[in-house]
Amino acid sequence: MVVLELSTALARAGHLVEIITMRKRATSPHPLEERARAAGVKIVAIRTNWLGPLRLSLRYLLTYLRRARHADVLVVHGFYQTPCLAGGLAARVWRKPSILQPHGVFEAYQESQGSRFKPAFMWLVGRRLLHRFSAVVAAAPSERMGLVRAGAPREAIHVVGFGVPSVEHQQRSTDQYSSRRVLFLSRVAPKKRLDLLIQAVDVLNDRTSRLDLTVCGTGSPEYVEALKEMQRYPDRVHWLGHVEGHERAHVEATHALFCLPTDNENYGLSITEAMAAGLPVLTTAAAGAAEHVLAANAGTVLTAPTGPVELAAALTSMLADPQELAAAGERGARYAARQLSWATIAENWTFLAMSSGPK
Repeated sequence: MVVLELSTALARAGHLVEIITMRKRATSPHPLEERARAAGVKIVAIRTNWLGPLRLSLRYLLTYLRRARHADVLVVHGFYQTPCLAGGLAARVWRKPSILQPHGVFEAYQESQGSRFKPAFMWLVGRRLLHRFSAVVAAAPSERMGLVRAGAPREAIHVVGFGVPSVEHQQRSTDQYSSRRVLFLSRVAPKKRLDLLIQAVDVLNDRTSRLDLTVCGTGSPEYVEALKEMQRYPDRVHWLGHVEGHERAHVEATHALFCLPTDNENYGLSITEAMAAGLPVLTTAAAGAAEHVLAANAGTVLTAPTGPVELAAALTSMLADPQELAAAGERGARYAARQLSWATIAENWTFLAMSSGPK
């Protein structure tokens, strides 16, 4: 999604953008592809049902080399994949400026989830590849530190966050912020700490401090079921599954704040999307996007690992002042429109591309 949004914004700014991707023949295109093509993005999809991984990688590599010859700048998304090898090789063969965005693979949490393949890849070619690119883009300062640990040259690393879709934000009444309804909107996974949020809701409802939690997102059925079983006030936790479009806008417009008490987010796009929608945010410093919450004064960032009692206290503190919640939501929406639109992010990428030379 991020690649398509960025490519669309660059195309709308007048740049010629081409995406080369690998896709199984039975796989449907992403819904955003139609909008990207309408903006002028050319998408070259290498489709196959029968090529093995090695032959598919070779076909991608040859296609990339052939088409890269006519490009002004090469951009690679991801790292432990064929496109990274193709981009590094093409940059050297054709003497092209090249930019790498590894999308968080060097953060400590992601590295801890890796297999034996990653150390082997780094030993064989990875460290050399990090020095092959003209610039390396980190989504947040925490990712920058991971890149430094991995061996990327400090002077080549630039922090450029992700954009948010344009939202027709309307100033909301304080009634919304008096609702005592908290929104969790993200993938449901252990590191997101939805379990902690459910426990905090239980703590507050134990105190007769009525609080409702709405969960929007999907995850492993077994994990979701385990979370539901731990609820002590199931009538206070509402599970909506995946929401988008008008349904998502309605959900965002009927809640007092957004909460993501995560253990780790390379960025945390749902945080900046909540800001764009006018929702004040309660999250942790483990999210890369927390820097935007602080910069906009759009909510509260918990700086240390917390438990359900501490999280309940933070929720109570924020919900106690609906007028400040409304003001924080408005500050976040203005900041997102000014600093985090995809048009602004595309401008940052354009400047980076124009200032990068071949290595």
